[in-house]
Amino acid sequence: MRAGFERERQALFVKLLILISVSLFFLLVVLDNAALAYDFSWGNKRPVVEYVSDGDNVDLNQCHGSYQVETVESESVPQRICMTSGSGIRFGNYHTGYGYQHVIGFSFDSKVYKFSGLCGLADDCLYLPETNILVNRDAYNHLTIYRNFLGRLTSHLSFDAKDLNHVGLSHIDYNFDTSNPDYIFSRSDGYMWAVGGIGVSSNHHWLVFEFRSRGIGLMNVDTLEMKHISGNFLSYDTGMNPIAELAVSNDGRDVVVAGWNSGLTMLEVDSGCTEDANDQSMDYFRANGAHFCANSQIDTEAFVNRFKYATQPKFDRSGGRPHIVSQYFPCYF
Repeated sequence: MRAGFERERQALFVKLLILISVSLFFLLVVLDNAALAYDFSWGNKRPVVEYVSDGDNVDLNQCHGSYQVETVESESVPQRICMTSGSGIRFGNYHTGYGYQHVIGFSFDSKVYKFSGLCGLADDCLYLPETNILVNRDAYNHLTIYRNFLGRLTSHLSFDAKDLNHVGLSHIDYNFDTSNPDYIFSRSDGYMWAVGGIGVSSNHHWLVFEFRSRGIGLMNVDTLEMKHISGNFLSYDTGMNPIAELAVSNDGRDVVVAGWNSGLTMLEVDSGCTEDANDQSMDYFRANGAHFCANSQIDTEAFVNRFKYATQPKFDRSGGRPHIVSQYFPCYF
């Protein structure tokens, strides 16, 4: 009887040791991730990791503004809208259940109004209120830019087709004039190059673009001058396609490339390493073999254990310190 009691006590002790060991292991993993995430030196800057997760629960549709709940003219239920605001204008989009609807609002009105003529996807239009510019990447990934955003708007009264008498069912929409864009990203013969991810500096004076199969481009918003800053590009149609997300500092000298299946890279830009984005620099074979501006491929394993991808890159309001959200592979037992 005593021998049986001793065996049970020994078995209980072993189970307790196993439980303590497993608990300590998980605690060390969490602490290690936290320490690595916040102890990473990026040149002379230290990035801020806003969130670390072991699941794919981050919205891959990059919102360049902030989410707000707004009342949409002709909608009975308030909508959660990714909104960019400034200079008396609010511009954004929300998911309707079957697609994305863009809207516009004004400082003198609490409602927002449906926007048509351009923009059909979540991230194909980017409004820059500081410069009154609209950036559009269409369904074919072609890039056009429009100055004088407000001057291109016209309001019109719409009616529900179900009511032939047009009684009580009218609402105001705004249409955008897409004629004569101020910038078209194209070759001299009119062929339009494809772009992927788009980023903007917090002061809205710089735009950064993923050139599909051709590298990275940087644009001065004031002059609409596009520079080719890197020939390193992401690969498509070879498995899981990347979703590139980009950010640029307020002085246009630092660029971050991140996103799903896109790695984590930083480019350091100066006037001596850029080229005009023209027929010559955009040639596929030239871009494929060129590096242009210095880039740092980040050692992600020294950044976050079991690093998976980084998303939502941005620089702080001063435009100098990069922030990211990091995902890592969970460890299962």
